[in-house]
Amino acid sequence: MFDFYDFFGPHGMEGSRRVRVIGAIVGAAIGWLVALIGEASTLATVGYAIVGAVAGGAFCAIFAILTLVAAVILLVVVGIVVWEYFKVAG
Repeated sequence: MFDFYDFFGPHGMEGSRRVRVIGAIVGAAIGWLVALIGEASTLATVGYAIVGAVAGGAFCAIFAILTLVAAVILLVVVGIVVWEYFKVAG
């Protein structure tokens, strides 16, 4: 379970291991959704997900709570765009 030190540990705002993993998962989801919008090939979709995971994990290692909140907001916005895109296209 998360506690206070997962977000604001003894080193300030740096992300804990859990926050970095969550950031990587959210980043991979954002990369996958971006590839879905762009109708990328399967290999490109995997590449987008990997780049998103690396970027999400790296940013959450530096700025834990702020980046995680921003990544979740971005994931929601990209999800809405994907929903609207396929609703109009389909």
